[in-house]
Amino acid sequence: MWKRLRSFLCDLGNDGFAVVSWVAAPLSLIYTLAKAFAVPIDWLRDLSYAWALAPLTIWFALAYFRRWRRTSTTLKQQALQGFYVSVGPMLARKLPKDMPDSEFNQYIDEVDIWVNSCADWIGSHMGIAARERFLDRTGMQVSSYLGAINQTHNAAIQNLTRFRQNLLALIESDAWR
Repeated sequence: MWKRLRSFLCDLGNDGFAVVSWVAAPLSLIYTLAKAFAVPIDWLRDLSYAWALAPLTIWFALAYFRRWRRTSTTLKQQALQGFYVSVGPMLARKLPKDMPDSEFNQYIDEVDIWVNSCADWIGSHMGIAARERFLDRTGMQVSSYLGAINQTHNAAIQNLTRFRQNLLALIESDAWR
């Protein structure tokens, strides 16, 4: 709670001066012209109160928006880091050479579920372009992993490794936020 309030107040201080300087000059000009053309005092008084609150309203709205944007960016980055960490055990898992097909298919299903859940989350929270960046496998080199028990397992490890690299690119880049 206090952390959020402090963050909001920092944004208020950082952004507010720019907003007030941008809005205050035209409002001052309007107020001065209204006085110069003898606008009735009751209407002028109402006008001055309303326009005095406009810069403050914009100031608070901008600070709130910046804080909301930074918080949502942090949450996205935390989720991407969670995906990055969660793929580690799948990559490090050693499968026995004589593994039954049913258990191997469960492993492949787990890999597919992980890829689909990551892609769905990225697509819904960061957009289609970020989803496509995550699923991008262009430039992938063909290799054979020593621990792979068959070609399907080798392909799964290659794809997971590439998706993990793509996650790292999404985490480190500000372009997708």
